Amino acid sequence: MFDDDETETPPSKEEKKTIADEQSQSWINNANNNGLTLEQERLAGEAEPTKLKVRRVKNKGKLNTNMVEVNGQEMSVSDFYESFPEYESMRKGNFGNNSGTRGYEGNPIGNYEFQGSVGQNLGNDSSPVKMLDNSDKTYDPLTDLQMQNPNIERDVDTYIDNTSLVGDEKLDILGAQANSRVYDYAKQLKDQASMYVDQEGSSKIVNDSINTLRGLTQKVNNLIEKKSEWIENNGGGEAGRRSFSKGSSGKNKFMQNAIFSERDDLYKMILPLPETTVGGDTKFDDVEFAFGDFKNPNKPNTVVKSSQIFKDVFMKPEGKFADFRKAAVKQGENSRNRKPFNAYHAEVVVNGLLDSKENILAFAWDDFAGPSFIDQYAEASPNEDLGWADVDNPGFDENKLKQEVSFWLKRKLQAEHNMAKATDEAFAEAGQMTAKQLLKKYSIS
Repeated sequence: MFDDDETETPPSKEEKKTIADEQSQSWINNANNNGLTLEQERLAGEAEPTKLKVRRVKNKGKLNTNMVEVNGQEMSVSDFYESFPEYESMRKGNFGNNSGTRGYEGNPIGNYEFQGSVGQNLGNDSSPVKMLDNSDKTYDPLTDLQMQNPNIERDVDTYIDNTSLVGDEKLDILGAQANSRVYDYAKQLKDQASMYVDQEGSSKIVNDSINTLRGLTQKVNNLIEKKSEWIENNGGGEAGRRSFSKGSSGKNKFMQNAIFSERDDLYKMILPLPETTVGGDTKFDDVEFAFGDFKNPNKPNTVVKSSQIFKDVFMKPEGKFADFRKAAVKQGENSRNRKPFNAYHAEVVVNGLLDSKENILAFAWDDFAGPSFIDQYAEASPNEDLGWADVDNPGFDENKLKQEVSFWLKRKLQAEHNMAKATDEAFAEAGQMTAKQLLKKYSIS
């Protein structure tokens, strides 16, 4: 869809189709002479499809047609073709089939899904694609990055303290990487529209470019708003005012911290390619980010949509915590007024507190009234794996966590009732004792 800075007359429809057919047939022929087919790879590897986002590379504003960026990692076009000789059959969507990649040998730019085990076929352990076929499949790039950057929240405080949101250029708020990539992308769209605006019958191309630019603007503005919220939720740089719940996703919070504090060494921004729907309209998908140890070619990276990094990251529900404390005080009052513990009422109160996934996690992990549920549970069962209570764990079980936390909260309310009752009974007993009896009962000698 996008042309580069060249202004030569674009090829006709017939020429484009001929070029695409020749290229496709050429690469299919090459693929048949290069070892295993995709089906054989799939049967041999039984791997989940690997999503590949292949994008253009610019050096100092000039397009480098010898390089592409694959999931945030740069590699040569020839290496890409050598690694994925059947790449055309892996392509998802129609971008790159016959346009958008002028200047390249072949048409590599696009989105792909690779099904199979490529490591052995490549014979290249240091492939920039970073497959893990010959290594530990449990490796998690985000966990690794978290371990390498344990003090990122301290760095966040420093970053926010030195940040000024004053200015007219909203895009600058997202940092240099986003600024450069979004500017380049928007320029392509504008150039595309300008090239065809005066040509007869080209209104759809122009409209597609304009609609894509609108989609890009919407996605970027959303990220800018999210960054402003992130600064506020981090206490404006004051760690003591940070109000995230401990039950939040640690991985997603880490990704927010990396992106919004401009840690370009930890991530690469990936802008989506426009997709044409069945009805012929242009759809602009989510902005994505690749995370990984880009200095180490033997470690894989992971690609996430921008909407994912905000999932399960939430503030402490201070209002709900206050409601629990009020309920606990009420139980004490009921006990002193000689009212029995009402289990049904406690059930209703607790169900109201645990009315969402976020509140369940917050009441489990935050210390809103003494030690948290997690702290007490871990102390009582030191050998148990608490993955079922961790929203980042594949074994997270929301229903089990809700049941356990619900039982714990009801026990806390009952304990408050019993404590008030025991205190009243102690005072009542003391009121009936003589001074000599009191001294004897409470003497430490």
